[in-house]
Amino acid sequence: MVATGVVLPPAAAARGAVYRLSPSLVQTRTWMERRIPTLQTFFRTHERLTNSEYRAMFNVTRHAAGRDLRRLAADSFLVMEGTRKGTYYRPGPLLKVE
Repeated sequence: MVATGVVLPPAAAARGAVYRLSPSLVQTRTWMERRIPTLQTFFRTHERLTNSEYRAMFNVTRHAAGRDLRRLAADSFLVMEGTRKGTYYRPGPLLKVE
C-alpha cells in the first residue's frame, strides 16, 4: 500500500510500525465527496454533461474542468464520449443516478 501511495511509510520500520493515510488520499476523497452529489442531481434531469456545464456548476477554469472530468472518467464515475470540442460525458457505472 505504501508503493501505491495509499499510506505513508512508517517513521520507524520495526514491529508495531504505525502507518498513516496519505494526505493526497484524504484530499481525493474530500474532492469526490463535493462533486458527486452535484453531478448526481444534474444527471437526474440531463442525459449528458459538457465541459462548459461543468465549469458553470463548479466555477472552475476550462483546464481544471477538463482535468476533473478526465479524472472522473478514469475513476468510472463518468463515461467520456466524443473528441475535442464535441466531447461530452454520461454517468458511469459508479455514479448512481436515481
